[in-house]
Amino acid sequence: MVGELETKQIASLLAQGATCEQIAGELGFELAFVKLIAARQGSETPDRDITDDDLAILRRHAFQLALGADDDATQARMTMFLLERDKPSKNAPASNPIALINNAIINANGAFEKLVASMNGSPKPPIIEQT
Repeated sequence: MVGELETKQIASLLAQGATCEQIAGELGFELAFVKLIAARQGSETPDRDITDDDLAILRRHAFQLALGADDDATQARMTMFLLERDKPSKNAPASNPIALINNAIINANGAFEKLVASMNGSPKPPIIEQT
């Protein structure tokens, strides 16, 4: 079992610039454990082979291919790739949590009104407009 001392030691080595692999090798811990501690400390470097600058260059190149590739098939594929990448997901929640709460309240009120109307024998519940 790893205690607080070992966790602080890993955090200290991460702060000094050691990689997760170096720490795991030197201290004899599993690499996954060291990465877990690093993620908790917020100092884990992403496991990517490409930097943000490289990614920006590739995106610009993909955009240039979509605009002016000699081959129509390449141009169409790059255009579709860029459109799919930037299209919002249908299952993604609204970015504003207040809007989510307001919609939940409106839906709950509508369900409550339908329940009350059905208990009173009213033929049609009132319509509540969402804003």
